[in-house]
Amino acid sequence: MRIKNPIYQTLLFFVLLAGLSPRLLLAEMGNPPSATAQISPDTCTVGDDIRYRLIVSGSPSVSVSLPVAGDSAFAPFEIRGVRQVSKEEKSGQVVTEMEYTLTVFETGSQALPTLRLSYIEDKATAQTNEIKVPGKTIFVKSLLDTTRKDIEDIKPVQSLPFPVWIYFAVAGAVVALGLLGYFIYKKLKEKKEKAPETAPAEERSPYEIAREKLMALERHPLEDMENCKQYYIKLSDTLREFLEAHYKFPALEQLTSEIYSSLEKLAGHGKAEQVHTILEKADLVKFAKFFPDKSEAKESLALSIQVIEAEKPRPVQHSEPKAEAPKTI
Repeated sequence: MRIKNPIYQTLLFFVLLAGLSPRLLLAEMGNPPSATAQISPDTCTVGDDIRYRLIVSGSPSVSVSLPVAGDSAFAPFEIRGVRQVSKEEKSGQVVTEMEYTLTVFETGSQALPTLRLSYIEDKATAQTNEIKVPGKTIFVKSLLDTTRKDIEDIKPVQSLPFPVWIYFAVAGAVVALGLLGYFIYKKLKEKKEKAPETAPAEERSPYEIAREKLMALERHPLEDMENCKQYYIKLSDTLREFLEAHYKFPALEQLTSEIYSSLEKLAGHGKAEQVHTILEKADLVKFAKFFPDKSEAKESLALSIQVIEAEKPRPVQHSEPKAEAPKTI
């Protein structure tokens, strides 16, 4: 039957167009991707990890935007970690499995929101669409004991009961230590009393010390410059030590000219000249690399011995008491 009325023809066109539009739209869009989620556990404690496993399946030509670390898609839950479990193609569909580690710091029933995933086909005329993954309620328990209503009073310090024998044991130990200490003290005291008294070491005079050192220099080698330098260093130091100890002025710290001035006041001009001659030659050897012959070195030593011999201590003479003459009757 052919319809000739233009009005009926127009109505028929729109009816056919309305019936074909959804099919054409689906044909244009293709099969939309699908997504499912597995969430565990549904009860946890504050700060515990919650596993959110997301499985997305779709055509290879479809790009799906997935949540990343730092995203707020799961708020109030925070994303602690993101891991791609697998991605493979099955029966013309790309199946992507992601695992999100979530956590929350609020207690009570916390709603994990519906996840909205945007996707788009790889076509110039494609538009962005989204798929929804249903959320879930997670019950979060507190770390505190919420069954207790009031804060209890602070309990007083409790004293632990001690058995009586402990007191006797401590007292016995104190007595034993006291006796042991007494016996040790007594033994040490007896040992100290029995020890022979050592005679005090005889104090040597500056003259004796200096003479011993000068006598040792008679055997000192004088073959080269270094030996000669060491010879005069020892000679100078010995003489300075003697002057400082005998005349009580800092000869070890003074220059040769300062020693001359000090000695001239303390021992006279002649003694000062002798010492100045010795120390001046020693300074030339030490600092000016002067190399005297053996006879000059021996002469300096002899003059040094003469200086200290003049100050040799005199032995103290004790006068013996005179015997009384016999009385005549």
